Amino acid sequence: MGSPADNATLIGDLYHAFGRGDMAAVAAAYDDDVVQHVFHSATTLPTEHRGKASVFNGYAALIEGSTKTFWIRPETIVATDGLAVAIIRAGVQVHTLQHEWRGVEVFAIRNGKVTEFWTLPLDRTPNDEPGLE
Repeated sequence: MGSPADNATLIGDLYHAFGRGDMAAVAAAYDDDVVQHVFHSATTLPTEHRGKASVFNGYAALIEGSTKTFWIRPETIVATDGLAVAIIRAGVQVHTLQHEWRGVEVFAIRNGKVTEFWTLPLDRTPNDEPGLE
């Protein structure tokens, strides 16, 4: 297991890579068998992606569905030797409507790789807003 500092750096680097579109660096942070659980809104069951290909297919759908306007930034990252938690701010523009929300992502980390993570909204998301889906 990595140190808390190593794990916080791993997750910070992951967000920075995603933000600049460096999907090779994002992929390098994930275990081949990574599992992602995405809670799209406070009122829906999560979508589950298993394996890098499925996670990246979910990213592609999100980015294309937002006409490439989706963004995500960490506000705070806290880590232990096996977990990291990030409070995030994200946003998207759909048609002429812009929406921003806060959320939390929890990462399980083993051997310097993200093995599983959960994405949960803290605020209303576009999935909660009529006309933003």
